[in-house]
Amino acid sequence: ARGPCLQVWMGVCFIRTARLDPGTVRGPDSTAAYDSAVDAVARTGALPAALCHSCRVCRPPRSKHCRELRCCVRRYDHFCPFVGNAIGLHNQCWFLGVISSTALLCTFLFALSVLAARREGGRASLALVAGAFDFGLCGVLLLLFTGFHLLLISKNMTTNEYVIAGRLSYMVLDGGHLRSKFSRGLFRNWASWATNEDDSGFEGARPAPRPNTKVDAATRQSGGTGYAQLKDEVMGSLRAMAVSAEAKAPSGRGGGGVEEMQ
Repeated sequence: ARGPCLQVWMGVCFIRTARLDPGTVRGPDSTAAYDSAVDAVARTGALPAALCHSCRVCRPPRSKHCRELRCCVRRYDHFCPFVGNAIGLHNQCWFLGVISSTALLCTFLFALSVLAARREGGRASLALVAGAFDFGLCGVLLLLFTGFHLLLISKNMTTNEYVIAGRLSYMVLDGGHLRSKFSRGLFRNWASWATNEDDSGFEGARPAPRPNTKVDAATRQSGGTGYAQLKDEVMGSLRAMAVSAEAKAPSGRGGGGVEEMQ
């Protein structure tokens, strides 16, 4: 009965992971914040937040634009082609259920295959031996993948943050170990993950606004032009930066990082 129960649970987790909104950044508040940020750039030349010009939203920390879904996702982890959805704030728990249950199912089937092969002795078919090898290999790889995600959860990191840590101000090296400034201890990290808490507003980790030299140059060159024209020039500069960031981003990474536009 263990095998069918694992299959049912794996199916439930798979459907939930594939169907749930991963945490799309949208709504009037996000659009209003984007417009306010553009106005702030035109007035001061400083970028107060990361902007996505494709979605026209102000991206909170830990979010990222997903090329496959063509939207920004909160607490973006990665895009999973197996489920056909991005893994983010709202479906991260179900994704762990998918990989952990699949790992256990493969391990269970590997054990059954080995027992069946031992019963057959020298008469074991090639298909049975090959099946045992496949289940064993998949089980080991998925157990390692599950362990990797358990480690990330314990440190309050995402796969995306781990991969591009060098480009994120809140990812630091502490005693030779990578640490996120969003980490608040093992228990609170797990509680935050289990409850889908959006911790992007955690003040201890938010990057400070910083001036943008390209926008400053556009502002200086505008001289005595009107505010509307200045805003258009700033928007043109920001769009050019967005295109440049997209062109430089490695393929399959889902677009530029959260802070690349700053």
